[in-house]
Amino acid sequence: LAYLTGYEPGTFVHHIGNAHFYEDQLEAVETILAREPRPLPRLITNFEGVDVITDVRPSNFAIEGYNPHERILSIPVAV
Repeated sequence: LAYLTGYEPGTFVHHIGNAHFYEDQLEAVETILAREPRPLPRLITNFEGVDVITDVRPSNFAIEGYNPHERILSIPVAV
């Protein structure tokens, strides 16, 4: 974003509000917390030929080194 808007790069801070889980999801949460952390993936950007932020497309981004854990087959959804 700094590259396309002419600002100096800084720190991206993100806040998650209202993050929660329900009692019937506890088993899945325990499974997730028991997993060994893996290296974080890298976001690769290529803005070559992009002059304004409105010209950015999904093809300008790639994820490198993404190695997720196996999917948890069933996590109940509360309604």
